[in-house]
Amino acid sequence: MKRHAAHWTRALQWALGVSIAAGLAVIAFATIAGNPSDTLYITVGELRSQAAELREIAHAAATERSTATYTRAQGKQLEQRIASLHGDLDKVQGERRSDDARIARRLLERLLASARALVESAESPPAARALENEFESVLAALIPLEQRTKP
Repeated sequence: MKRHAAHWTRALQWALGVSIAAGLAVIAFATIAGNPSDTLYITVGELRSQAAELREIAHAAATERSTATYTRAQGKQLEQRIASLHGDLDKVQGERRSDDARIARRLLERLLASARALVESAESPPAARALENEFESVLAALIPLEQRTKP
């Protein structure tokens, strides 16, 4: 049983790592291109990806399929990735005033606060369950936003 859990945890870590690396590569490419609408679209897509990953981590914690240490470590890593997107949204808002950028900023703040809460309450399955619902709510708001911002 422990071997199966360890295998699942390693597989999830690799999947998260690959997803984060791909997201960072996309963001780096968008920054080089410099088109504000592309930057907003890519940033919103990255936020959507982070929300989905956090939802999965919260689900694993809520169903006690992962340890508190794993939940805390992955939550902190994703929290840092989300915080790094502040600059991209600031750049977009400075170059182009839009409701979409403001909405993305509010969703980023919600996602960041929820990621911090997940890190702080990693030992509590009921808290993880509530946060899973919050991540799902943010994700549901990001999907149509991503579609609207598509260049």
